[in-house]
Amino acid sequence: MIGYHHAWLGVEKVNKELFGDFELSFDKLWWYAVEVKEKNPGTIMDVEYCTETGHFIRFFLTFDACIRVFPNGYHSYCLQHLKANLRDKISGRLSNGFRQNLVNMFNDVAHAPTVLTFKKALDELCTVGGASVKNFVESLPLENWANTYFKGKRYGEMTSNAAESFNNQILKFCHLPKCDLVDKVRVLLMEQMCERKQLSSKWNSSICPVIDKKLVDRFDKVIQKIECQLCNYINSYNTIAAFQLSYEVAINPIPTLGALVVTKEFAIILPPKTRRPCGRSKVARIRSRGEKVRQMECGRCGKLEKHNRRTCKNACD
Repeated sequence: MIGYHHAWLGVEKVNKELFGDFELSFDKLWWYAVEVKEKNPGTIMDVEYCTETGHFIRFFLTFDACIRVFPNGYHSYCLQHLKANLRDKISGRLSNGFRQNLVNMFNDVAHAPTVLTFKKALDELCTVGGASVKNFVESLPLENWANTYFKGKRYGEMTSNAAESFNNQILKFCHLPKCDLVDKVRVLLMEQMCERKQLSSKWNSSICPVIDKKLVDRFDKVIQKIECQLCNYINSYNTIAAFQLSYEVAINPIPTLGALVVTKEFAIILPPKTRRPCGRSKVARIRSRGEKVRQMECGRCGKLEKHNRRTCKNACD
């Protein structure tokens, strides 16, 4: 019988044989960037690293097929993460109730629909919160978090929940070397775009089924009285034509035949300058400070604690 340490070393060696060297995969991103731009013109891809030490910093990629969907899209911050950051900024001897009140006031400022209501709510927040809250708000560009000053349309979406949903889908790829991880994301996007394109080809109406059902359920009687079509009263993004246009441009595959073979002697981009912790690498996303975690309800005693029916030791009534 072998120990856990030896078994884990064996797993790492097998992964290296199957997927390649983890450390050398960072330098392979250069080759991947060239191939992606060649096979998918219009794609924006950038590999940032320290020119002095060669250590990897960050990597950015957006395919042309994704850019075409919202060509005039604007960047916005996630309100949920901003509220968590604000709680950290005002942490100290303040009571939890006072900090939560400031967070609620900040939430009202972010959702303010007009400039007048925004300025009024902001003045109240800075008066109650003091210098620390004022400095925190002033460090944020207004167009990236305030609903009033946002240049585009947010459609009520103030958080990055959609991105978190996609992050959950790629958790199973996190153990792969970085170049393979990025390529798995590309494959996942290709599959999703293909599936949705095929699905929309079977729709017969002019409005997306989900939106069509909501409109019919709420306004069917009104529409029948005025004898007009539903499509005249909805945003163009909710039409089937817009949905199909979103997936019209395909993401082309990247051939792995003839891929660059990287060696340590000639590697330009090195892994990040961090010390890898002992043991198995964490797969689950590191939660932001202040992020709420859904509590587990025991099926036996009904209490919200860190146990389930099988491990429950509480006395039942």
